[in-house]
Amino acid sequence: MNPELRRYAWLEMGTHRRVAAPAVLLLVFALFASGGDDGSWRERLYGPASVLTFVILFLWGTHQAAESVTEEVRERTWDLQRLSALGPWEMTLGKLLGAPMFAWYAGGLCLATMAFAATALPARVSVGWTVLATVAGAVFVHATALAASLQAVHRESRASRRLGVALLLLPVLLLMWVGPFIDRGGMAKSLSWYGMRFERLPFLAVSIVAFAAWAVFGAYRSFCRELQVRTRPWAWPAFALWLAAWSSGLAPPDIGFGRAFTVAGLLACLGATYVALFTDPTTAMKVRRVVAAWSRGDRRRALEELPLWPTSLAPAFAFALAAPAVFGGVQEWLDIPEWKAIGDFTARAPLALAFAAARDGAILVFFASAAKPRRVEGATILYLALLWWVIPGLLAVAGLASVAQLVNPFLSGSGTTAAVVMGAQSILAGGLAFSRWRRHYGVPARG
Repeated sequence: MNPELRRYAWLEMGTHRRVAAPAVLLLVFALFASGGDDGSWRERLYGPASVLTFVILFLWGTHQAAESVTEEVRERTWDLQRLSALGPWEMTLGKLLGAPMFAWYAGGLCLATMAFAATALPARVSVGWTVLATVAGAVFVHATALAASLQAVHRESRASRRLGVALLLLPVLLLMWVGPFIDRGGMAKSLSWYGMRFERLPFLAVSIVAFAAWAVFGAYRSFCRELQVRTRPWAWPAFALWLAAWSSGLAPPDIGFGRAFTVAGLLACLGATYVALFTDPTTAMKVRRVVAAWSRGDRRRALEELPLWPTSLAPAFAFALAAPAVFGGVQEWLDIPEWKAIGDFTARAPLALAFAAARDGAILVFFASAAKPRRVEGATILYLALLWWVIPGLLAVAGLASVAQLVNPFLSGSGTTAAVVMGAQSILAGGLAFSRWRRHYGVPARG
């Protein structure tokens, strides 16, 4: 048995807890079941059981998963665990299934009660798909919280403690996502995915299972980094491409799946770039290790040391370069007389967005390359707010609209202008970052 699971079973599943949880839940459900005189006591259990399942599995379980690592950091035992013989998968499964073990125990009882009550509802409920979606959703938020907590621990232990509370928003967002489960009649309706018709509930359940699998794999890769297991950064861009492929299938067929995949791919890759930019540490020494490995011809080691955000920025540029060809036939589909200006912006703006992400990444590297870097992400966010919003707004109010467009070229409404200006800004920011990094850290000699 997994040693980490055995440890959590000893800590979380004491005799008192194993006996008290079903006894208390039995009293609670008995209270709700006896709340009416119409004889439909099973039907009255569905709502309370659903709420308790959400609270125990999604809120409490997510908190336990997020705190599984931060608690080790607080108690100063995390370094000992990192030096143990446990591998990344053993540590992932041990933390993911062990920390919220009691939440699964109590939440499983509530879920079983919900499934039992669902058979007595007037509206038809697919119990199997609902249970699958609920379990997969819980695994998804637990694994996401665990991976994010590991990211925070890798950066700063104090941030990880704050993140444990912030991650409670994840289940709320997931509840909004699977909110149609509450509309039991609407779940029988179908939806189209790449032209194929599927019932909503089975489709959403299988989709959540896929997202849960990605989240578990993300937690595994986070443990690989913590345990110094070298990996190449292919998983992050692969997830962005998979997300684009999944979401583009939901687009209306008349838009065209190729066009939808280009838009979704660009947005997914840019979103992944910014998420990695502010969560995965990008330090001057990491850049130095990448450059040193590349200089001595060790391409594999260079990829292993590479930060995550360039790996998703590269496919974003590929989607941006494909945009002019992909959007070439939108004129007939939209049937807009003023297509020339709209077509220019639609075709060139994606490239401007990719250049903007490259510029923002270079700004972060610039601050990270200081002699004594401090609060790199905070300084980057401040300057991005100035460049995207404050300075252009002040210039526009002062009547200097043309100058404001040089700071935020998207205000010009021209995709070509935006691409040219953002390209120049990214080159300038990259040059400043490289100059500052070379001044403080030098360029490694070729091996």
